Amino acid sequence: MPKALLASGAVLVILATGLVLLNHRDAGNAPPSAAKQASDVSFNHPTEPQADVTPILVNGLDEQYSSQTAEDWVTNADFVADVTVTDAVALPLGDTDRKRGEGSQGRTAYLRVNKIIWATEKPKKNLPDNFTLAAWGWTFKDHDFDGKVPVVGGGGSRLEEGHRYIVGLVWEPSRCSEGDPMDPAHWSFIGTKGSIPFDSGVLGVGEFEGTVQTLKPPVGPSPEWQKTFRDSVLGKGLDGVRDALEQATPGKRRFLKPSPC
Repeated sequence: MPKALLASGAVLVILATGLVLLNHRDAGNAPPSAAKQASDVSFNHPTEPQADVTPILVNGLDEQYSSQTAEDWVTNADFVADVTVTDAVALPLGDTDRKRGEGSQGRTAYLRVNKIIWATEKPKKNLPDNFTLAAWGWTFKDHDFDGKVPVVGGGGSRLEEGHRYIVGLVWEPSRCSEGDPMDPAHWSFIGTKGSIPFDSGVLGVGEFEGTVQTLKPPVGPSPEWQKTFRDSVLGKGLDGVRDALEQATPGKRRFLKPSPC
């Protein structure tokens, strides 16, 4: 089973092909056009997954926050919002990965807030009408830059342009690690399962794990320990999410104190 560490700004993924670093640093407030020009240096491909390529699912992530249940969402999120992805652009490919011919390429997703559904009593920062999130990208090997394979966290979404989602968001302060560039303050998911497809205003319909999902009759009940907040609201609308969050009891948030920059 792949094992990975999800941290603020990057995802370290150990796959069968070796060690892959998915650069998930926020691209800042650069306009989409500027980001696209930068990404064209390395790849000039659409960000939608190729229809004939099955995304790699990354499971077993060690995450700072949990996003499994409604209780996790109200514990760890500053906001829960209905959003639409207006653009998603590839980040520049690193020189090391380019020369080695093996590695990964992340993306930045641009989102528009349609509606704030829930907010903690004292959010660290107000949620703007438009913001960016680091998004899952691709992995590649053997210098096959045209054959890159989409990657996505199991139980989550890649964030594809034109799709709508319910997302749990937290404002992360800037962090510094010795020997690494500063990771600037940014909006982030509360975890891999911190997004729910919401195309057509129906929870569960839309892009999930890199493919477009429709509501289908369940094959059978999931084990209790596998059930997620997404499972509990499938087929419902905004009121279903709001009711579930208002009924959930928040716990104590795990906070990773940032290193001084």
